[in-house]
Amino acid sequence: MASKTDKLFKGMSTKKIANVASMGGEVLDLPNYSGDHSAGTTKTPTADYHLTNKKYVDDSLGSIPFGQTAIMGHNRNLSISVASEAFPNIADMVKMTDTKGITMISDGGINGISINYNLGFPSGLLTGINMKVKVNGSVVWTNPINSTNGTNKEEHFTQDKGVDTFSAGDTVSVCFQGTGSGSISMSQAIICLKYYYS
Repeated sequence: MASKTDKLFKGMSTKKIANVASMGGEVLDLPNYSGDHSAGTTKTPTADYHLTNKKYVDDSLGSIPFGQTAIMGHNRNLSISVASEAFPNIADMVKMTDTKGITMISDGGINGISINYNLGFPSGLLTGINMKVKVNGSVVWTNPINSTNGTNKEEHFTQDKGVDTFSAGDTVSVCFQGTGSGSISMSQAIICLKYYYS
C-alpha cells in the first residue's frame, strides 16, 4: 500500500509545488527539485528531469567506449623511402611489422594518432610522407605528415568512432612511406595511437 509520502511525490511534477501542510492562513509548500520519480523507476528516462534507475545506468555504462593510448618510439634513424614501408620500434626497441604490433584485447576502433619527430638527411625528390595505421597488415587510415627537415615537428589527427574498427585478436601497427622519389631519415619519433574498446 502506498504511503502518504509516495502519494505526495507521485502527484508532483517539475512545474508544481506540493502543499504538504497548512495551519490557519499559513501554508507549508514543498518545491519539487527531485524530478519525476516514476520515469526513473519504471521506464527509460527521456526528459532532463527524469531520474535514472540502476538497470539504465548499468546498461548505459556497458555501451560507453573506453579510450586507450599506445605510445611508440624510434630514437635512431628510421629511413623512409618510396619503395617500401618503414615501421618504427615499440616496446623496448622491438620493430613493428604487419604481424608484430598491438594485439587488441576486444572489439573496438581507432580514432586518433599523433607524432613528434625529427627529420633530416633527405635524398632525391621526396615530396611527402604518409603515416599509415594498419590492421592485420592492411592499411585502414593514412595521414600525410610534413616532410621538410626540422626537429620537434608535430602532427595530430582524429576521426569519428566507428570509421576504422578492429576485432579482438587483431594486430594493429603503424608505418611510414614516402611519396615522390628518394628517402629521408626520421629520428626521435614519439607516436601516440588512440583507440577504444567497445
